[in-house]
Amino acid sequence: MSSLRREVGFLHAIGQLRLKDILWPEGMMALVVGGVGGGVVSSLVDATARQDIAGDFLVLLGALLGIIFAGMAIVATMMSEDTVRWLSSDSGIMPFFAPWVVAVGLQILTILLAVAYRATALLLPPPAEAVWFVVLCILFVYAMADVLALTRTVVAHSIVRERALRLRCLEDERDRLDSRSR
Repeated sequence: MSSLRREVGFLHAIGQLRLKDILWPEGMMALVVGGVGGGVVSSLVDATARQDIAGDFLVLLGALLGIIFAGMAIVATMMSEDTVRWLSSDSGIMPFFAPWVVAVGLQILTILLAVAYRATALLLPPPAEAVWFVVLCILFVYAMADVLALTRTVVAHSIVRERALRLRCLEDERDRLDSRSR
C-alpha cells in the first residue's frame, strides 16, 4: 500500500508534469500578478493588514480546496470504463489526475503557509515578513489560476467521452449493417 501511496502522492504528481505545464500559463500569471501585486500591497499596508489579507486567503483557499477535491472525486467516479481503458493503454491514469493532485497539494501547502504567516508575521523582521507575504501571494494566485488547468482537464475528459461515444455509435452502426448483409 505504501508504494501505491507514493504513486499517487503530491511529489509523484509533480514529477508527472512537465516544467512547461507547471509554469505556463498559471505559473507565469502567479509570478507576475502575485509577485507584483504582493509587492505593491506590501509597500502600501502594514503587517497587520497583510495578516488580515492572509486570513482572506485562508477563507478562499479552504472553500476552493473543498470544491476541487469534490470535483476530482466526481470526475473519478463518473469516468467511463472506455476512458479508463483508453488512459490505461497509454501511460496509465495518474498523468490524467496529476493536475488535480498538484492543485490539492498546492492549496494545502498554501493554507499551511498562510496559517504560519498569520501566526508569525508580527514576530518577523519587516523585510522577511514582506518577502514571506509576497511568496504567499504568488502561491495564492497560482492556486486560484490552477483552476484553469483543472478546467482544461475536465473539458478534455468530456471530449474523450464524447469521442468514445461517437466511436461506439459508429461501431454499433457497422455491426448492424454487417448483420443485415449476412
